[in-house]
Parts: sequence; C-alpha cells; structure tokens
Amino acid sequence: MRRDFLLTPELTEGHSAELTHQISLTRPGMAHFAGSGPAGKTCAECALWGYWHEVKHRGRAKNVWRAACAKCRELTGKIGERVPGGAAACKYFEVKKHPLER
Repeated sequence: MRRDFLLTPELTEGHSAELTHQISLTRPGMAHFAGSGPAGKTCAECALWGYWHEVKHRGRAKNVWRAACAKCRELTGKIGERVPGGAAACKYFEVKKHPLER
C-alpha cells in the first residue's frame, strides 16, 4: 500500500467515535462489542459470564469452570477465550438471578 494513501486527510472515518471506543474496549471471546450493554455493568455481573465444560485428559473427564462468555460459545459453537470479569458489558447482558430466587 502506498504511504501517501495512509496519510490522506480527506478520508473519512469508517465508523463513529462511539463504535471506535467500543471496539477498543472489546476483548477476544466477547459475544458483541464491549460497552454496548447497560451502562456501568460488567461481564462478571452477567448471567452468561462463566460456564462449566468437560475436559478429557488421559481417559479421564472432569468439569472445569471457564471464565468465558457462554453467549459467544452459543453463537460460535466453540469454547472462547477467557474474558475478564471487569470488561464492560455487551448487548447480550442478562441480569444474574440471586441463587435463592426462582
């Protein structure tokens, strides 16, 4: 690619400043852009953050807790990367139910 193309001031941004900010906050393994969910909420507060999955090793199977996005797993069909609990919530945010609530 030519260098003068990269420095051309007449070109417009590809997307809004808000989306640019959300993209910069998004971590691999998230189901959607960080910050696209409820303001002030984090992944750790979401009902879809973290799940158990089975790991097999040398003929044995055990369940392992994974701090990852269950919605991303549902959408892609793959076990995603770990997502920090402090990451800004995405549009798929669901409020966690209290363990004693039905």
